[in-house]
Amino acid sequence: MKDAWMEVVASQRKSLLLVDISCSEVTDSGIDLLRDCSSIQSLACNYCDQISEHGLGMLSGQSRFLLGFHLFK
Repeated sequence: MKDAWMEVVASQRKSLLLVDISCSEVTDSGIDLLRDCSSIQSLACNYCDQISEHGLGMLSGQSRFLLGFHLFK
């Protein structure tokens, strides 16, 4: 999956509960598209080498992600 597909994923907004972009080529720009997805309960981005601390910081303060956030590099 790449950033272009993140637009499609993010378009599901309130119906989106789980996002697993593990082992994808999603970047900080792609992860930023999830900011308006207020129903997400779990985000898995294991082995996503193109997402930086800055990209993850864009989602900080989004407490709904804390319990379901998974990151392994």
